[in-house]
Amino acid sequence: MPELLKHVRFEETQPRIITERTTPGHITVYKTPAPDFELSKISLLQGESLTIKAHSVEIFIVLEGNVGVIEEGGTPFGRKKGDAFLAFDSAKFELKAQQDAVIYKAAVPVG
Repeated sequence: MPELLKHVRFEETQPRIITERTTPGHITVYKTPAPDFELSKISLLQGESLTIKAHSVEIFIVLEGNVGVIEEGGTPFGRKKGDAFLAFDSAKFELKAQQDAVIYKAAVPVG
């Protein structure tokens, strides 16, 4: 605990609220002040699908529902609430909602 307290300041600050930018295709993007980090929310209704092409190493976590992940040339797999998976640069795959699903993606912004 003493080590933690050396690196934490307990003082009031003004929060910097990150606004969302909705893009076509079920994706909401949250731009952060960090030039190398972006958070996105993917919302799919049961039966809907979305094709994604990774532009960096990207981390996905399923917060609601179940999704199937079908990568070109790979073995399909499923992920449920609480599960995560990683996509490498240039990976192309399809997310298919087996139930209404919410998936968050952490990545490096494009451009």
